[in-house]
Amino acid sequence: MASVASPAGAAADTAAAGERGRWSSRAAFLLTAMGAAIGLGNIWRFPYLSYSYGGGAFFIPYLGALFLIGIPLLTTELALGQVYEGGHAVAFGMLSKRFLGLGYGSAWACFIVAAYYNVLLAYACLYFVASFQNPLPWAATAKTAQLCKTAGASAASCAALGTECMWADGECSQALIGKANAYLYETVLEQSDVSGGIGWLVPHIAVAALVVWVICYLSLFKGASLLGYVASTSVVLPFVLLGALIITGLSLPGMEMGVHQYIGRWDLSILSSRPQIWSDAVSQIFFSVGSVWGMMTAYASYNKKGQNVAQDALIVSLSNSACSILAGLAAFSICGHLAYEAGIPLKELPTESMGLAFVSYPIGLAQIPGWGAQLFNVFFFAVLICLGVASSFSFVECPATVLLDTSWFGRVPRWLMVGILSVVGYGLSLVYSTDIGYHLIDASDWYVANVLALSLGLLESVAVGWAARIDVQEGHIGKKAPWVLMCGFVGSIAVATIVQCILLAILPGVTVLIGVCIWLGLLAVSMVASYLLIETKEMMGWKLKLWWLYLGNIETLRKELNHVVAPGKSRWRITPLWSLLIKFFCPLVTCVLVGVSCSENLNSYKGFPSGVQAMGMAMAFSGLALFFAAAIFPDRFGAKSLLKQHKQMHIEPSP
Repeated sequence: MASVASPAGAAADTAAAGERGRWSSRAAFLLTAMGAAIGLGNIWRFPYLSYSYGGGAFFIPYLGALFLIGIPLLTTELALGQVYEGGHAVAFGMLSKRFLGLGYGSAWACFIVAAYYNVLLAYACLYFVASFQNPLPWAATAKTAQLCKTAGASAASCAALGTECMWADGECSQALIGKANAYLYETVLEQSDVSGGIGWLVPHIAVAALVVWVICYLSLFKGASLLGYVASTSVVLPFVLLGALIITGLSLPGMEMGVHQYIGRWDLSILSSRPQIWSDAVSQIFFSVGSVWGMMTAYASYNKKGQNVAQDALIVSLSNSACSILAGLAAFSICGHLAYEAGIPLKELPTESMGLAFVSYPIGLAQIPGWGAQLFNVFFFAVLICLGVASSFSFVECPATVLLDTSWFGRVPRWLMVGILSVVGYGLSLVYSTDIGYHLIDASDWYVANVLALSLGLLESVAVGWAARIDVQEGHIGKKAPWVLMCGFVGSIAVATIVQCILLAILPGVTVLIGVCIWLGLLAVSMVASYLLIETKEMMGWKLKLWWLYLGNIETLRKELNHVVAPGKSRWRITPLWSLLIKFFCPLVTCVLVGVSCSENLNSYKGFPSGVQAMGMAMAFSGLALFFAAAIFPDRFGAKSLLKQHKQMHIEPSP
């Protein structure tokens, strides 16, 4: 694996020859793509979402989002990056210069995520170093907790025995996890009340974040050998360590309590009573699979032209989901053991992302007898770091590739561009390294994942499903019909979603059938009008007219992509199902979910102060502003020179 070519690094190495760099092997690409997909969210976000949304019931929207949205969009990005040999901006700009903004929007999203993601990774680094201490600084034992209860069940008696209660309510049932909770929020985060604003910079977090950014820079600036080493170890090693954690967790007493809560409960009523579950499932797929962020497009741009995209998309996405499911099994088997040792219900344990990763998980591992407590804590935080590093440099790779593809920065050396991004990114990370940093991370993460990422998914599916190759469609049925149908389909969804959200805000409990009826009514009008506006120069039956109206453009694109990424008689081709999902299903679902997310949490997420909400919204809407600015003024964003440069490389797909 030492010969893996770094994406943009390889490009820089071969720029003089006028050729784009290539991965040394398909395995090199797959390992790097899997490393980009599998990250911290697999370890703590997916298990928490599954637990909080009725256990096994969460698998229904999650798997639905994976197969119906995640894999089709990932296939799209891999295919476009491979065919057009460019980053997100080039790949979508080659379809139409108005889509250039998708590249800039995704680059902005990746850069923001990198800034706070590296701070989360800094937490893991601090815990990894601390896990070599004996005794573990967050560890209380079941014996100590029992003594605490016997001593009088007061906070003072717990403190005298070296542990603390989670809540100062006079009860000591939380003694076992109180010390770990205090270590996280008081020692590591130095957390203060978010309503007071930023108070101080936490020095050890700032230093750890600097280390992470240096690692990120070293992984990217040179490429070849170092990136290959990081990619191979950051994907293979975590699966080995995760297997050890699963085997250990399933052998501990009380594990069945956690496993039951994770996959044994099937509260299907949550699917309708808490509609946010659908938005969270799709955003989890976007975040973990890597769709809409642009990193997969960048990596695929260095593949060989004939490499099979359909297989690659399945391998990357299914390995990612397998890691999430296995990580949840490991987490909740250990949490079940912790609840068993503490003598409390599992629901009283901290299971929300940070609480799961830095409180329940490590203190649960600390209950393993003898040297196992320390060893498995080291294993666990090594897993977090390995998974996080690969995702971290992937988030930086996307904006680096997008910028280096432009005429503005095309002559900037690779090492300098990555260095500038790293310095600026670290500066932004310092904001998240303050006493209220985790609250800022929480808000930024929600707005970026549930507003910006979902919106980019909507725009991407509309761009590919409706606007791409529309000129071919117009040549067969005229200009009016395709545009009327596109505006009618997308517009009817948007109008119905907005009206339904307003009605729900005014009249809670109002039936969703109102929105459905509005959508179907507007859609029916546009369907009839578009058919009547068809203009043909040759004799064409009604079936052929309908085919060109509804599928002509995207099926043309699908055949062009297959000609390059699945040549000959390959059995693994992009199928017509991809066309249907990208054109009709993805825009419908993502538009509705953007509406659900905004109506439920916009400017009110977790009750954070207005300043924190404003910061989160600024992160999300700045990315959307970049998209629309580039769509309206593409030439101002270098569309002419950028696309001319890549067209001269003779990389357009053959019809």
